[in-house]
This record gives sequence, structure tokens and C-alpha cells, in this order.
Amino acid sequence: MANTNAPFGLNPFGQQNGATPNFNLAKALFASNNTQVCARGDGLQKLTSGYVSAITGTGVAVSQWAGIFWGCEYLSAALGRRVVSTYWPGGDNSSAEVEVLYVPFEGNPPMQIIAQATSTKFTRAMVYGNFDISYAAPTAYTGRGKSNVTVDSSTINTTATLPFRLVDLWSSYAAPGQPGAEDADYNWGVFEFNAFQSTGLAA
Repeated sequence: MANTNAPFGLNPFGQQNGATPNFNLAKALFASNNTQVCARGDGLQKLTSGYVSAITGTGVAVSQWAGIFWGCEYLSAALGRRVVSTYWPGGDNSSAEVEVLYVPFEGNPPMQIIAQATSTKFTRAMVYGNFDISYAAPTAYTGRGKSNVTVDSSTINTTATLPFRLVDLWSSYAAPGQPGAEDADYNWGVFEFNAFQSTGLAA
């Protein structure tokens, strides 16, 4: 059965040493004028202003990644009350900073995540290669949104500044027939955040 093209962003999975992850959330802020839509599973970038914002492209250095957007709280101008959400609509705050919760990538051992291939499948020969993401804006629904971030198999390289290293295929964990487990396009990979900026092994 073919895999379904249904991206879900960057999904926390575990830690390098197999320890039970607690995924303590960290706090940061969006600037009051941040209009960039962000959904749970999108990457976050540290800015020189002291704020964070959604990563919306490729080539963001490892050192600039903060983690995975998990939710936010803000004073809604439309509703006249505070809103807690897994989705930032890119506006609607009443000129105040937006409180952000995220899964941090900093720490030891490094975080592992699951992500869907952009299109062309991940293969066993790609394991230990470094990769970059492919960004697409979140799908917006009423009051919520879905991340469309994937990892692009064509970006495999030895480049130490690429943010993710493929450490296994999802098929090693999932039963046959499960989403993302087939050896076909749009399969899922298990990645480690390249916190130490190590050189990858390219097929």
C-alpha cells in the first residue's frame, strides 16, 4: 500500500540514548507585529531581536534553530480575551507580545523527531546523512492549523550545518501497512537534530 502524502511537521519522538523523553517545553516570544502563521510542528528560529519566529525556508543554520513550535497564548483583539492555541494565525493580538511554547532542541542528548519525506522516499542507504527541511505554509482551519513541514531527501549531504540527520526509517518501528512505513515515496524518517554540527555520511 502506498504512503499517503499527509505532512504533519516535525514530531518529537525520543532522545539519542533511548531515555524516556519528558519534552519539557521552553518559553519564548513572538514580536507583537509578527504576521508569520505558525502551527504545531513548525520549526522556530532565534532572531537577533531576542524574539523567535517560524522557519519558512531552507538554509537556516543549526545554531539558529530554537526548536519545534508547540503552542502559544495571546490576547485576541477579535475575541477580547486570552487565547491558548496550537496555532498562531499571524495576527489578532492586541499589540502585545505573543507567548510561545516550544520543544527545545538544545540539550544533551540531542532530540529525535519523525518527519515525512517531501516526496522521494528515504532509503536505508541515506541513514547517517544530513538533511534540510522543505517548508510549506500551514493549512489553516477555523481556529487551528496543520504544519506542512517535511524533510527533503534530495538535500542529503555531508554538510555539518544541515539541521537533521537521518538515523533510521520509520518502518523499523511501525508495523507493515502503518502510515509512513512503506518503502515508497512519502515515507517517514527518524531524525536526530544535528546539535553538534557533525559531518554526515552521504550515499
